Amino acid sequence: MSKFLRLSIYISLVFPIGKIQAQVATENSAQPQIQAKELKQESSMAEGMKYFLLEEYQKAVDEFRNNLKFYGESPGVNFMLSKSEAALNQNESAILSAQKAVNGDKNNYYYIQNLADIQIKSRLHGDAAQNYKKLIKLKPENSQNYLKLSDLYLLDENPKEALKILSDLEEILGPVNEITEKKQAILIQTNKLKDALKEGQKMAKVDPEYNLQQAKILIDNGKSENAVLLLKDAINQNPNFFEAYNLLSEIYLKSGNKNGALEILQNSIHHESLPVAVKLNALSAYLSLSKDSQSEETIKENLNFVEKIIEKHPENGKTYVFKGDLLVKSKRLAEGREAYLKAVSLEKGIFEAWLAIIELDVKLMDFKAMAQHADKALQYYPNQAYFWYHHGFALKQTKEFDDALVSLEEAYRMSSNNPNLRNHIQASMGEIYGLQNNLSKAEGIFTEILNKDPKNEQVLNAYSLLLANEKKDLDKALKMSDLLIKSYPNQALYLDTRAWVYFQSGQYADALKAIDEAIRLSLKPISMILEHKGDILFKTGDKNSANTFWKNALDLDPTNKKLENKLKEGTL
Repeated sequence: MSKFLRLSIYISLVFPIGKIQAQVATENSAQPQIQAKELKQESSMAEGMKYFLLEEYQKAVDEFRNNLKFYGESPGVNFMLSKSEAALNQNESAILSAQKAVNGDKNNYYYIQNLADIQIKSRLHGDAAQNYKKLIKLKPENSQNYLKLSDLYLLDENPKEALKILSDLEEILGPVNEITEKKQAILIQTNKLKDALKEGQKMAKVDPEYNLQQAKILIDNGKSENAVLLLKDAINQNPNFFEAYNLLSEIYLKSGNKNGALEILQNSIHHESLPVAVKLNALSAYLSLSKDSQSEETIKENLNFVEKIIEKHPENGKTYVFKGDLLVKSKRLAEGREAYLKAVSLEKGIFEAWLAIIELDVKLMDFKAMAQHADKALQYYPNQAYFWYHHGFALKQTKEFDDALVSLEEAYRMSSNNPNLRNHIQASMGEIYGLQNNLSKAEGIFTEILNKDPKNEQVLNAYSLLLANEKKDLDKALKMSDLLIKSYPNQALYLDTRAWVYFQSGQYADALKAIDEAIRLSLKPISMILEHKGDILFKTGDKNSANTFWKNALDLDPTNKKLENKLKEGTL
């Protein structure tokens, strides 16, 4: 609405210009002074209105006061003067002006409302309440006046009158949620819980879903058992009351009632028309209460619940996330990854599923898959440094070094608030520079990180391996490797690094002992570790066994030309 249109509306509301114009039009030409005065009065009023709408409130105040001074008292001018004064927070003056407007036109609804609003602003709640009573008499159908009056009674610490005025409104409108909730809040504040619940029962007869509000009141007042009974009864009356299922699951979860959570889960699964979100909410509550149980029997039972939900809702991706979680819990990592992949095939943006997929790629050491999965995750989360890092890490493992550096640099740029991740990213870049024979750059990065974090496992491993490969500072390499093994004695790759440092130092017996421990701790055969075992055996004179390990290593990594040459030539 334009300012000029609002101006004309305001003027027609508070100042009877039409009457003035009609009067002017019919005035006898022998009365030019009266006509000129009224035109000036009208012009002054319009000027004041213009300033008010332009929010130049002081100019509006000055204009309206001059109008009253030169042309006499006017309810409309006093009304606008009070609004202008109120806008300047001149509340005492605004109340006086607003009262004059009301005195000049005692039944003008807008004048009374304006006075009441300024009184509220000045915290004159009792006076404002009296004016809202007048407004209710003038417009008994306006529900907002009842609600405001009840608020004023509460501010004036008079809950009894607040309840009475709300009951008056209820008689006019009938049961209404907003009124019932307001009455209940007042009764609870005055420690009348039973009366509050009685009010809710009246509403629940009209709207059975109001039982949800009743249950929340019971919960908030430490009566969860009563809330459970109420909700169960509500579900019996309306089996499709899905919010009741959700609230029951929440109650059972908070109270640690595993049997109750199981009951609501079973009921919801067998209910054909309940939304899948309700079933998953019940499933989540039950799984949270049974998370401490690691038995295969419990996991199998929980997987059965998930499969039943999948059977009825096969296109819901989040259900497969629960399935993946349970499969991983039972150490079925490859199957768990498949479940997460199914989840993102149905709902591509499930962030926690993409995280789980990448984590499982790491555990399964499936770097080719990790590169593909991280690349796909970046299509949906291009600003996530975590995915850029793992994309670069995977490409490093598949020897796509230049592309790996690009992804790692992007990850570094996006991780300014995560110094720990930044260290990982830098370490990976240092590893790549080492593999590209840029030794000075690699050592510079490793030294920088160790100065900040002397026990950084990634750098300790990468730096000791780099020095071993170069047959440089092998004592330093062995010290770093020892420090790493003390902190992480069960990491196969770190034991392989120790074996390689021993190998390069000519300590073949120690190397053989370390490499055997690395093989024992590997979740699955790793080409690099098997190759190193072959190299150590070759140096100890067991060439037949060395060939066997080299062949097994080549089967796992057919692209390793260096390993292929070892087998052809029968030598290191």
